[in-house]
Amino acid sequence: MLLQSESSSKYATFLRVPAPRRQSASLLSKLFLSYADDMMRTGNARQLNPDDLLELEAESRSAVAYAHFKRHFDRHDQSIIRAIVGGYGGRFLLCGLASVLTTACVLFAPAVLHHVIDAFAAPTLELPSLALWLAAFFASRLFIALVTPHVDFQLQLMVFRLAVALRALLFEKTMRRSIQSRSDDKAVDIANIYSADIDRVIYVASEINMLWLLPIQIGVVVYMLYDVLDVAAFAGLVVIALSMLMAFFFTKKTSGSYKELMRRKDERMKLVKEVFGAIQIVKLNAWEGKFEDKLLALRELEMKALARFVYSMCGSIFVLWASPLFVSTVSFAVYTLAMDRLLTAARVFTAIALFNALRDPLRDFPSIIQQCLQAKISLDRMSDYLALHEVDTSSVIHDYASTSADVAIALEHGTFAWNDDAAPVLTDVNFSVKKGDLVVVHGPVGSGKSSLCSALLGDMEKIEGKVSVNGKSAIFSQCICGLLAEKTVVLVTHNLDVIAPGAVNGKISVSGGQVAFERQDTQHGRTHFARQVSLHDEKESSKGSEFIDKSLKDSGRLVEDEEREEGRVSAAVFWQYFNAMGGLKVMVLLIVIQSLWQGCQVGSDLWLSHWTGQKGNVYDASRTEYNMSVYALLGAGSALMVLARAVTTAAAGLRASRDLFRLLAHALLYAPLRFFDANPIGRILNRFGGDVASVETDIPFATGSLLVAIFFTFFQLATAIYIVQVLVVFNIPLAYLYIKFAKFYLMPSREISRLVKVASSPVLSHISQAEEGVTTIRAFGPEYVERTISENFARNDVNARAWFSDFVVVMWFQIRMELVGCGVVMAVVSCLVYLHDYLSPGLVGVAFTYALSIDSRLARLVHVWSWLEIEMTSPERIMAYASIPPEGQQSILSIEPTQPWPNAGKITFENVVFSYKQSGKPVLKGLSFDIRKNEKIGIVGRTGAGKSSLIMALFRINELVSGRILIDGVDIATMPLRTLRSNLSIIPQSPVLFKGSLRAYMDPFDEFTDAGIWSALEKVDMKTQVSALEGQLAYELSENGENFSVGERQMLCMARALLTRSRIVVMDEATASIDHATEKKLQEMIKRDFQDATVLTIAHRLGTVLDSDRIMVLSDGRVVEFDSPRSLVKGGSGVFYELAREGGYLDKLQ
Repeated sequence: MLLQSESSSKYATFLRVPAPRRQSASLLSKLFLSYADDMMRTGNARQLNPDDLLELEAESRSAVAYAHFKRHFDRHDQSIIRAIVGGYGGRFLLCGLASVLTTACVLFAPAVLHHVIDAFAAPTLELPSLALWLAAFFASRLFIALVTPHVDFQLQLMVFRLAVALRALLFEKTMRRSIQSRSDDKAVDIANIYSADIDRVIYVASEINMLWLLPIQIGVVVYMLYDVLDVAAFAGLVVIALSMLMAFFFTKKTSGSYKELMRRKDERMKLVKEVFGAIQIVKLNAWEGKFEDKLLALRELEMKALARFVYSMCGSIFVLWASPLFVSTVSFAVYTLAMDRLLTAARVFTAIALFNALRDPLRDFPSIIQQCLQAKISLDRMSDYLALHEVDTSSVIHDYASTSADVAIALEHGTFAWNDDAAPVLTDVNFSVKKGDLVVVHGPVGSGKSSLCSALLGDMEKIEGKVSVNGKSAIFSQCICGLLAEKTVVLVTHNLDVIAPGAVNGKISVSGGQVAFERQDTQHGRTHFARQVSLHDEKESSKGSEFIDKSLKDSGRLVEDEEREEGRVSAAVFWQYFNAMGGLKVMVLLIVIQSLWQGCQVGSDLWLSHWTGQKGNVYDASRTEYNMSVYALLGAGSALMVLARAVTTAAAGLRASRDLFRLLAHALLYAPLRFFDANPIGRILNRFGGDVASVETDIPFATGSLLVAIFFTFFQLATAIYIVQVLVVFNIPLAYLYIKFAKFYLMPSREISRLVKVASSPVLSHISQAEEGVTTIRAFGPEYVERTISENFARNDVNARAWFSDFVVVMWFQIRMELVGCGVVMAVVSCLVYLHDYLSPGLVGVAFTYALSIDSRLARLVHVWSWLEIEMTSPERIMAYASIPPEGQQSILSIEPTQPWPNAGKITFENVVFSYKQSGKPVLKGLSFDIRKNEKIGIVGRTGAGKSSLIMALFRINELVSGRILIDGVDIATMPLRTLRSNLSIIPQSPVLFKGSLRAYMDPFDEFTDAGIWSALEKVDMKTQVSALEGQLAYELSENGENFSVGERQMLCMARALLTRSRIVVMDEATASIDHATEKKLQEMIKRDFQDATVLTIAHRLGTVLDSDRIMVLSDGRVVEFDSPRSLVKGGSGVFYELAREGGYLDKLQ
């Protein structure tokens, strides 16, 4: 029942939505995408919510898109590329054919321009012929305006479904991959694949038709140039070829640097996940500075790879923008100087229009090749991930017929290893467990207890033998004698004292990979022992439950919904980001560069107009060389300014990226722990992943593109108005429509983009949690795995719904901008015809050439501004996290403790009131006590009594509501947190080891000698194991320290505490993962090696603290008893007396 209720998450509600508006829309509504109007009106009236977004069509839902793609994936030998071709190739081709028609319409414009200029150069204007040409031209522009957005829409719809399917495919793999595959070199970070790699692949998929369409377009344009400039066009073709070679050179460099960049990004993201997944341990040990340095060191390596990547991109940008200028310069030079021909306005501006038509293909084709190479890297990374080793579902037989009716588990001659190449961990295992049995698995630390469980769950490689499990498996830590009284239970423990002897049906002893099974038949079932629980225990348990329930009600939800800003991105965010880029100096420099660039660009066009544009075809041939030189210089100046802009923007972007990352890392590492309780790790991964990536490349590129769009539009529109002043009147209504559409579009577009980012955090959180807990999920059986996959699909659909709405809104705006652009073109052409008696052919050529691009420039301006503002939500989100107040105000020091401190280890609590949440219910209520120098204190109490909360207060995880805590007479609230925590040692219940060398874990600040470390390891009986490791102290710990058993990890934590020799040591149920014999040795070690330290021990079993000087008994956040163990049982009553009686320790104490 519990599992069924968990599946009804809030995300599942998105599986039941009304019919999509697009499917029920009319033809006219679909043509103009008007079905999005209601959503956009809502977005202009108020902040959009997820329920306001457009519904997904069935084909776009994760389950359907995944099933469609998986059929092709399996059919094509699990090749992602072939599956994409098989599943979507036909539709991509249809979109490509439609693009051929729109490209033909684009190339029709230069032919019209040639005819128009010829008509204006003629002594008399033939209006009927000109009107026919212009009508055909306007019809072609209208066709482009209506068809291009819908082609883009269909492409976006297909890549959208592809992305949904790929994410589903990768998550399903996460549910199937084996635990040992985590140490595989090809095990890239799944969160990085989910964001950066899939984005790269779908971008290339949306542009894939350009691979064959752009070469055709280049070929047609070259042929048209030949028709205009004769053989001089081939000189331009040589320049094109050289430009392409240079572009491919930079493409290769960019591809190599991108591969290195992604590798570095993976390393950094793995560390982010590791550190913030164990942030409590980091804080308790005051390791924030250590991990900040480590994170920034990895970031610096990533920044070097990023710098190589972006500067290679700058080279590509220079070649791609400069090549049309070089082509036109060389072609005109050959035509005029080498061939001794005269340039006419018709030839020049037709050639200019054709060169402009070459600009985008020459810029885009190498870029597409470059993106394809980067996508190939991403596809390889996905393929590597999909090829990782999987659990063998056939290694455990779940067939009821294969086992006896009364047998629940049977192992016959089982030999198991973690992988095919490793030595067996368990050898020749033989035993069977009957239904309803309770079987205890015990053995010393590192003997193979957890490995045996993994073998039963199918997580280990079965070398030989047979494993049969009759029924479903689950992992539980409680309820053995209650809810599970009638179930078969395998209890893995190092401590046999936790089970009453008569309750156990069998015992499995594990030692050195050898397994021995002993059956113990009993007269009573477990329910008999369950009924013997004392009435006092029931009352205390009831109290504990009431306390927990009441606390939850008082404190409210712990995990809070992710906040998002409303309305426009504030000017403060822009200013902070641009200040990080270099401030006013960089902005002024960029404006100067852009002004010089456009001055050279427009100047070269006006120079051509002056050179060639006289009525009656009257030219001064003697000035050809001079005219050509001026034109070449202006072109060279324009090209150099392009390079200067690209390099300046890239350098400024790198600087901003470095600064913002440093602020983010520092703020989160020093944030209060309650922040991490309220914010799942997916949100943090989103900031360090997608948001940082946006700051690195997207925003600098968007900034450069915005400057280009602004200056292009302003200079070209100003030039057109200068030539045709009456154009101002015609453009007033068009400007009104332009501004109205832009304002109507920007607000909802901004809100939807924020929703896209907010909706991606739960997806990343779910992936991270599922990846971490995949063993537990699989243990519950295939039904629960399917339920987890369905949960992931539901979360993905929430994100996909926002994404779908986003690109519908973009297409809505594009189609309207294209239509407004048609109006601008028509206005310019009408004015030219009206003023034909007053304009030279050269000026007509300039005005008409600018008119051909002004519509796209206007749309581009709003698109780029919208893009920049949307991307600016990333620094907005980063800055929101960077402004989190640090815990304990670390920079403020009221009192500097005397050195050395602490020197005695005395602890005093004075009326301490402590809560985990501001204005929440206190969990410690007026706690007062004194702990003397070097005392060994045991802390006991029922669940919810406040044991762990006492330790959290001591470490100042939250500030006290009231009261104070003194250590050696110094109020700990008056000192820096690092001073406090670095002088305390804690050994937690759940040991955490970080990736890196064993020595770096033992001595993170490089304060001790190797001899000291070996001595500490010897005291915890780990010297022999470590000596046998490759590299010994230099041995590399795997992620989460999984190359050590849980018990061994705990021993390493204790060794580190021994090494630091703090005057105050806290053991928070630290012996929970070690066997009884090892625990006894540790108790002796504590007496021997911690004689000069105060030791606080929170015990999960009473025997651990019976040798303590005094025992503190907590109940409901208060100290109810505090005395020596023998004194506490003298009276024959009390909380501790009852605990000792139930545990069988009274005889020892009395």
